Amino acid sequence: MVVRRADPALAPFVAAAEAAGIRVIDFDVAEDGALLLDGERHEVTLRMPGRINALNAAAALALVAAWKLPLEAAIAAVSAEPGPPGRSQAVDAGQPFKVIVDFAHTGPSLTAAIGVARSLLVAGGRLLLVTGAAGERDPGRRSAVGRAASAAEQIWIADEDPRGEDPNVIATAIRDAAGELLGASASERITVLHDRRAAIAAAIRAAAPGDVVLLAGKGHERTIERGGVDEPWDEVAAAHEALTSLGYPQGT
Repeated sequence: MVVRRADPALAPFVAAAEAAGIRVIDFDVAEDGALLLDGERHEVTLRMPGRINALNAAAALALVAAWKLPLEAAIAAVSAEPGPPGRSQAVDAGQPFKVIVDFAHTGPSLTAAIGVARSLLVAGGRLLLVTGAAGERDPGRRSAVGRAASAAEQIWIADEDPRGEDPNVIATAIRDAAGELLGASASERITVLHDRRAAIAAAIRAAAPGDVVLLAGKGHERTIERGGVDEPWDEVAAAHEALTSLGYPQGT
């Protein structure tokens, strides 16, 4: 069993495994970013940003170590892995700020994505967020997204997949939930801009050196569902388009 013992929620699983005679393999990430694999420290440089990706890598590598497979080869492979499209995916055109595309479309996943984005900020940098919520889904998700979004310095609420619902109803629910936590500053920090391409362009135009622009909600998806029509969409391409309009060379 591969488990992070430091997580108190997992203690019952650890106890049950040990009682059954199952070997428990521990993993974690040190404060300085080193991966801890079954009690041993390993310096691993990952292309995928954020603590959550480091923990995932540590879990996989701990199993490799436990099976006594070639660990160095596995570390090299994990270090070279850019990650799946739309999950903490960097959009780099040589700009002096970060642009990250992430599929985060629920409150908890957006909180996690914001944590990754904040880990990339330089001193004094701001988090600029484009987010939204899907129509014809649990309405409570909108409030959860709004509460999570309040952790950003600037927020653009854009259409995600309104489907057959009024986009204004969705955006208002997100804005109201964020506004409850932001108070008087909400009007200055939240912008509703239904056109997602325009919202991405606005966030990228507003970015300064050291900032992070997080584009959350669509990730790898190739359509926006609106009024029974699947409109073609490419979040990474939209970000590149905005960067190109500012004069940055096309990156990877």
